[in-house]
Amino acid sequence: DLTEPRPNVYYEFGLAQGLNKSHVVTAYKGTTLPFDVNDVPTIFWAGQTQLKEALREKIGEIASLHGRG
Repeated sequence: DLTEPRPNVYYEFGLAQGLNKSHVVTAYKGTTLPFDVNDVPTIFWAGQTQLKEALREKIGEIASLHGRG
């Protein structure tokens, strides 16, 4: 989640991208992302229920791509 600027989260996200690993980026609705990640597909959420449903859908998509769905 990129809602709060935490260096370790950006590091882990960059590592996942560099290793070509599947990843899901989230941020609270209204968060301004830094220029180097603002073009990454991001789930912007306003509440826990919305986030849960969006994550369920996205993880299902990833699982299907890897033959696990």
